[in-house]
Amino acid sequence: RIKYENMDSLKMSEILKLEKRRKNLVLKFAVYIAVSAILIYWFLRFCVYFYTISKEELDFTSDNNIMFYVVCIVAYIIVHGYFKFSVDTISYDLRDFRSAYKDAVLKPFIKQLGFKYEKYGHVHALNLIYSELFSSGFDVQEGNDFIRGTASNVRFSLSDIVLSDMKYNFLKDLFFGYNFSLRKKRFLYGLFFEANFNRAINSNTRIFSKKLINFQNFKLKKIKMDNTDFNKIFDVFTDDKINANYILTPKFMENLTKIAKFARHDFRMSFKNDRVFMFFNQNRDSFEPNMLKSVNNRKNINEIKREILAVIGIIKTLELNKKIWIYGGEDELNRL
Repeated sequence: RIKYENMDSLKMSEILKLEKRRKNLVLKFAVYIAVSAILIYWFLRFCVYFYTISKEELDFTSDNNIMFYVVCIVAYIIVHGYFKFSVDTISYDLRDFRSAYKDAVLKPFIKQLGFKYEKYGHVHALNLIYSELFSSGFDVQEGNDFIRGTASNVRFSLSDIVLSDMKYNFLKDLFFGYNFSLRKKRFLYGLFFEANFNRAINSNTRIFSKKLINFQNFKLKKIKMDNTDFNKIFDVFTDDKINANYILTPKFMENLTKIAKFARHDFRMSFKNDRVFMFFNQNRDSFEPNMLKSVNNRKNINEIKREILAVIGIIKTLELNKKIWIYGGEDELNRL
């Protein structure tokens, strides 16, 4: 049985330092919001006032018109520069804080569970492609919190992933060059999980939550399962209906409905040979500390630990360690 790591085993000096940094970050962010609001207020008041003077008292001549735009542009550059500098500074401090937090809390906990942890690692892009869960493809893959190991005799790995497309802008290419013409646009942000599936499957079966309405695959046929609650939540696509029914047992479907609730948005699942892949579209970074809650609090630390255990617990929940061998599905049955 897995037990939570006690707070006493953590270096309290590190926790206290993290809490001090967290408070400084929150204070810095509050100051940024307050100063930003003041700057925006006075910038708008200044523009309105200058525009009124130029139009009513100075008859809004061409020289005044130019002066109005020049002053507004200069003011905008100053305000925008402050925003850019502040956001970059706070973002850097936040990343540094989260990195230190994971070193102090997550890394020892995952090591205690007997798994390997890479703070800046992630599941390989080839595994994402092989899973066939992302039909639209992607140009760039990023991620973090790579956890891998063996649980209940089943090898698994998981990580946060961020998928993006590169968008090309012709005008930026024309004026600033190609290196400035590409912009990264994120379209998926969630948790990817893969594990060995002790059932040899020679068919292609995928499960998608009904929240995902744009999935299309003309090679697979949509089928209905003998579970009304399951059909309300999921769509099943397969090229072998009999094989899919062997995989999706009544208990498996019941447990899958519980697991899918973990996803904040859509849920995706596929079976390829002896592997199972899952993607939870969270639209956020998993296993991250809540900046509004004290670091020096066992309850808040255990919330992240429970989240990790819940994901790893998928193996037991779906009974992936049970061996039910299926070789050919419908084709195999036809030969009998």
